[in-house]
Amino acid sequence: MNSISIRLIVTLAIVFGSFVTNGQVLDTIRWKLEEYRNTSDIEKKVIISNEIMELDYALSIEDAQKLKKEYEDKAKTNNDASYQMLGSLVLADVYYYKNQLDSSFYYYLRQAQIAKGLKDYQSAVAGYVNAAYVLEIEGKLIEAKELIKRAERISQTPGDKIDMGSGYFNLAIIFHKMGQPDSASYYIKKVIELDRISDNLSGMVHNLQFLVDLELRSGRLDDARAYCTECLEMARKADYRRGEGMCYYSMAFVEYQDENMKSALENIDQSINIYLERKDSTKMGQLIRLKANITAVLNPSSAETLYREATKYGEESGNVLQMCKTGVDFARFYFNQNQLYNSEQMIDQIQEWSADKEYQDIAEELLDLRYDLAKKRGNLTLANSILEEKDLFKEGKIEELVESQSNSANQYYEIFEMEKEIQEINHQNEINQLEARRKTNIYMSIGGIFLLTTLLGYFAFQNQKNRNLVLKKTSEEEKLIANNRILEKELDALRSQMNPHFLFNSLNSINDYIMHQEPRVASKYLTKFSRLMRTILNNSKKKFVTIHEELEAVNLYMEMEQLRFGDKFDFKMDIDNEIDRESFMIPAMLIQPYLENAVKHGIKHLQDKGHIYVYMSKETDDRIKINIKDNGIGRQESLKLKNRLDKNRKSYGMEITSDRVDILNKIYQVDASINYIDHVDPSGTEVIISLKPIKKIESEWKKSVQLS
Repeated sequence: MNSISIRLIVTLAIVFGSFVTNGQVLDTIRWKLEEYRNTSDIEKKVIISNEIMELDYALSIEDAQKLKKEYEDKAKTNNDASYQMLGSLVLADVYYYKNQLDSSFYYYLRQAQIAKGLKDYQSAVAGYVNAAYVLEIEGKLIEAKELIKRAERISQTPGDKIDMGSGYFNLAIIFHKMGQPDSASYYIKKVIELDRISDNLSGMVHNLQFLVDLELRSGRLDDARAYCTECLEMARKADYRRGEGMCYYSMAFVEYQDENMKSALENIDQSINIYLERKDSTKMGQLIRLKANITAVLNPSSAETLYREATKYGEESGNVLQMCKTGVDFARFYFNQNQLYNSEQMIDQIQEWSADKEYQDIAEELLDLRYDLAKKRGNLTLANSILEEKDLFKEGKIEELVESQSNSANQYYEIFEMEKEIQEINHQNEINQLEARRKTNIYMSIGGIFLLTTLLGYFAFQNQKNRNLVLKKTSEEEKLIANNRILEKELDALRSQMNPHFLFNSLNSINDYIMHQEPRVASKYLTKFSRLMRTILNNSKKKFVTIHEELEAVNLYMEMEQLRFGDKFDFKMDIDNEIDRESFMIPAMLIQPYLENAVKHGIKHLQDKGHIYVYMSKETDDRIKINIKDNGIGRQESLKLKNRLDKNRKSYGMEITSDRVDILNKIYQVDASINYIDHVDPSGTEVIISLKPIKKIESEWKKSVQLS
């Protein structure tokens, strides 16, 4: 793995300066920079890059400027711009550690531009990413995103032979940005294995911290805890104290999320002590903020002092985002302590800090706090006004989400291209190994006897024959993988059609309800809709969900429909006890379209009270059968009514669902079938869905096969 992935996760520094003089540090940096220039070995460059970053922390600005001037003179003398690039890198690091962010940004950008001109794409990407990180701290998120995009384009420049670790890491970053932590985890684990093989311990430490964050986002606390333990072991083995401090922070955050507050406090104290020992304040605001949150649970009277201390660290470093995050936690603490005036004052302070920033997450947190304050004070008019403001904010985010789906094809194409490049690298490695063996055999055969020559010729023939078989098999596998990717893209396209279809139907329901019902009941309906949308958006990222997750979404949807239609129908759902709701997985959004059809086309037109019944049972051959039965007017009567009212309008919900099932059958062999039974006396419709469920472990394996 190269220096891109190391610098992309966090900006690194370990203090060596407490053990050596400034002159010795400068001499060591000069030696390391020359070593970096003179090697082409990727793994060696990673190690040297880490060592340079460790040493940079101990430099003063004056020493860094002196070194940069020295390297500019070398660049002119030797006509080699790589000296300028490395001098800018060192000065940028030092400015960052001294909290002079504008100067740091300038020199990171200069490093990237020089490296790009030298076609040193790895160093160019590192420079752009570090510059983006500085902009993010300053709250300039749009500019930061543009630099990240520029870095991504450079990292995929045609002709740039990136190593496998960088390719896997870039895939992990792309999946992480697309909100797919499971896929990101899959690729970052590949990077960690390459680090392990090359004994790149410091790289493992930072990639394990990235993996912990991904596992937390997926809700897998036990896995996150296990990776924290491994992270600590690697940091100690590498004698990497700053990395050890960050590992303790990650462990503290995991324990805090799991509500193990005493263990969380022990781990965060370990982290803080390491940073104090190193006199390193770059992360202290973040560490103290987590300790304040833990203390707010264990000993609330001591938490206020810690929140103020964390805010002070943010002010000293000029990290406005960190100040706002601390402020939000502080305001929530005041609210929980019933100190409403102090909470409101803190909210005003946060708004002042973030006035010219683009912190959407902070803005949403502030809306939640203001709503809770108004509600607790009994000011329902203000609370409803804030709720409307929050709904507008959410609608804007949903519009961005729907709009982003139009870019998914390009994103998947980029991923496909990167995967293809990695496959080509692996394939080339195999060919190189075969060529190396063939050359070795030729050299050994020189001067040999006729019998040995004959045997070697025979072995060469067999080797070529085996190679042809391998290439033929590889070609067939590539065709199969390409076909599956086409099917995957068709499936994603259908899902992207289905989610807006469901979203807009629900929004129409909400609009009808608000127009005809009381505002208080409408608010209840909106709350359920918010929960349902969160569930649907989470599930829409997955091809399969557990039966528990699918039933949760179904229950939420039917509660909304029952609220909408009043006492128009009853809904009941029974699940066979033999079905494991947590282990078995079925296609996401499978049941809901049929329930929507039952309500819209069957129950809605009944004069009497309607009944909808869902029964899920386990069949003898490990299949699952889902019966969806209603006592509506029936499909024939519904069709007649539709033709009479609006014969030109076509509903796509069932067609989309049917196409999804067909494609899932082709890729995952779930052998799903959909059958209808039309009841006459009494009237009604019964839908029978039969399929082979996928077990959770099997689903993860199939996902890995698709990704690789």
